Amino acid sequence: MENIFSNKVLKLGDIISEKRKEINWTQEELAGYLGVTKASVSKWERGRSHPDILLLPEIATLFNITIDELLCYESNLTNNQIVILTENLSSLLNEKGIEEAYKQLNFYLRRYKNQAKFLISMAQWLLNSTYAVKEEKNLEKYYKKVFELTGQVKNISSNTIYLEEAELIESVTYMLKKEYSKIIGIGEKLLSPVHNGLDEVYISALLANGNLDEFEYGFQILLYQNAVNTLGIIVAKLTTLPVNEVWFAKLIKLGENIIDLLDLKEMPTNSTLGYYIFAALGYCQLGKVELALFYLEEYTGIIENLDFPIQLKGIELFDKLEEWLDNNVIFQSTNTMKEEDVKRALAEPILNNPGFSRLEKEEKFKNIVKRLREILL
Repeated sequence: MENIFSNKVLKLGDIISEKRKEINWTQEELAGYLGVTKASVSKWERGRSHPDILLLPEIATLFNITIDELLCYESNLTNNQIVILTENLSSLLNEKGIEEAYKQLNFYLRRYKNQAKFLISMAQWLLNSTYAVKEEKNLEKYYKKVFELTGQVKNISSNTIYLEEAELIESVTYMLKKEYSKIIGIGEKLLSPVHNGLDEVYISALLANGNLDEFEYGFQILLYQNAVNTLGIIVAKLTTLPVNEVWFAKLIKLGENIIDLLDLKEMPTNSTLGYYIFAALGYCQLGKVELALFYLEEYTGIIENLDFPIQLKGIELFDKLEEWLDNNVIFQSTNTMKEEDVKRALAEPILNNPGFSRLEKEEKFKNIVKRLREILL
């Protein structure tokens, strides 16, 4: 586990040593006051370890300084540091479980409680990590923390991007809690007929001003976002399953055009994968077996070309996107799930879906199941 605080542990040790000497205490006296061993104090001062979180307020009070001063608090983390902290939490989650990772999360939050981007990243990480909660009754504690973090973002930031990301995280959390009416309250404004078009104005200004590199970067981001969002809306409609076969076929064609024209198979999101699953389910319900098998074959082909661990990368049409994908909270490359859990999640919609029961005797379907098992299980 990488530790961005390693230099700060040394500074913390220096501060403890310096302040201890200022009040003319020995290591043994400090140890006795705090209820620890002299060896522990010695390790702190040499930067070999750090005090328990619960001791920090007591140490700061003794030395008449703030906890921030004791910890050499820095107001802003870099993007890379946020990624490192997220990876540290994910490693701890996979090794020791969500409760230990949650304790470490709270330790980080004590240091950087007023940095909006960090809070957004931690809320997203925690929400993604709730898959590891074994008993549903224990989920509420983590959901409550997610809302606490997004609420803090709204209190300290006026940045539109962070505020929208906070609302998106809240909406997904409400969806998981099945509190759909609260999502509707958040989302009503998104359906306003008045679109401010600020993004489009911005990239048009870049082009007019001759900032071609910046224009290309902005163009690719907007095109990708709009394509993924549109595909997500199509998938949401497909989940209702076909009522009108003609309308269903038009939606399928629209989704297929978006994926093919923009090469989204090469950087598949949940929307892309969901498109093929629900297209197959719809045609299966309509009794169109060959079309159902065709879309299952397409899904399997994408899975066969995935590299694990999955990480979204730029492609020829979107060659400027990689940095943006890494820095974007919603599309962050760090995945909190274990590789086997990711693979299981990709396999289950096909292998354990009663909607495909009528295909079980089809040789093509048997072959698809065999290939998915070989790759994912």
